[in-house]
Formats: sequence, structure tokens, C-alpha cells
Amino acid sequence: MSSIATKGSFEWALIELREGHQCWRHIWEKWQYIKIQKPDHNSKMTLAYFYITPQEGLFTPWNPNQIDMMAQDWESDVIKD
Repeated sequence: MSSIATKGSFEWALIELREGHQCWRHIWEKWQYIKIQKPDHNSKMTLAYFYITPQEGLFTPWNPNQIDMMAQDWESDVIKD
């Protein structure tokens, strides 16, 4: 079994997110994306969490559902060969 994540999978997107990139599903609106928020000394949150843009200019915490985790249409703001 390979430990390399398939491009477009949620596992691949998670690696991209951990590297600081934003990711989105192909079926989402063009302004929607998720990212990982890492708290700093000014944050009330103490652990890292996902956030999503549910509407342009707004941000809210996000948890992936089974459909998102099984999808193969994830994209990233960084193109890798």
C-alpha cells in the first residue's frame, strides 16, 4: 500500500493545507475555500482548526463531512506536478 496521497483526494488536500495553502472542491463557488487557522498569542482558540468562506469575505470554522473526505475533486492554490 502506498503512503503517497493521490492528487485531488482529501488526504492530498490535507497535506496542502498543512503546508499553509488554501484548498477547495471543484464543485464549490469560485470564492469558497478552506484553510487551517493556527492560533497565536492573541487568539482565544488554542488549537488549529479548519475554516471556510461560506460567503465572500466571511469566515467560519469547518468540519469535513464524509462526502468531502471521499471526494477526488480537491484543488489547491499551488500547482504541483
